[in-house]
Amino acid sequence: MTIIDRIRVLTDTVRNIGFPSAYRYNLNRLRIFLGKPAPGVLRLQPKGVRYPVTLRGGTSSDTAVFRQVFIEQEYLPIYNIPNVQRILDLGANTGMATVAFLNNFPNAQVVAVEPDPENHRMCSLNVAAYGARARAILGAVWSRPGKLALTRVGDQREWAVTVIEPTDDSPGFVQSWDPPTLLSMAGFETVDLLKIDIERSEIEIFNSGSDTWIERVRNLCIELHGPDCNEAFFGAMSKFEYELSHSGELAICRNIRRRART
Repeated sequence: MTIIDRIRVLTDTVRNIGFPSAYRYNLNRLRIFLGKPAPGVLRLQPKGVRYPVTLRGGTSSDTAVFRQVFIEQEYLPIYNIPNVQRILDLGANTGMATVAFLNNFPNAQVVAVEPDPENHRMCSLNVAAYGARARAILGAVWSRPGKLALTRVGDQREWAVTVIEPTDDSPGFVQSWDPPTLLSMAGFETVDLLKIDIERSEIEIFNSGSDTWIERVRNLCIELHGPDCNEAFFGAMSKFEYELSHSGELAICRNIRRRART
């Protein structure tokens, strides 16, 4: 990266999250680069966010998720969706996207679902100030209710938690629910915005019969994790019409409606 590129990144960081948060965020990065001890916890309040968020510092993936949501503003293209009142966040991690939704959709209620206990604890902490508008559920979305095992993929950091069918030596167990059950738990008959980032579990939920709950979703954004995930998702969505766009790693489907039968 050239000096000009670095200056541009720094300028964008300050513009998008404000100088105080940009200073603390970049100081954490600098300490890691220099091999110096970094703070165990960061509290940052991005510009336009009502309450500070708490991140695990150092080499935790929390800072990378914060960068995607607040500095790179990956969700920016969806903030102009009108009349958003019910949001379901599947794979909430530490609640960065949930917090962004709460601030950009001030009339919305958000239910966040996260399977990893420590990520869920951080998510609960980050949304607590929003009171009844936000609820964090410890659990996973899957093709059926049951018990699943936790594991990590990719770089093995906190954002790489996923769930698998349990075996005798699988570490940790977490409750799973299918999408219709989670909609009922949230108290939502329909969803104005569904966010999905579930580390390949999208293959499980977009199986046969998923159209019965997709038709209850008005807009969605999803991070897909490989060609087989793309195939499962877009295969399920073939029964619907929608406007497709992309932002960073997200596929965004607006104005979902069932395709007319011919």
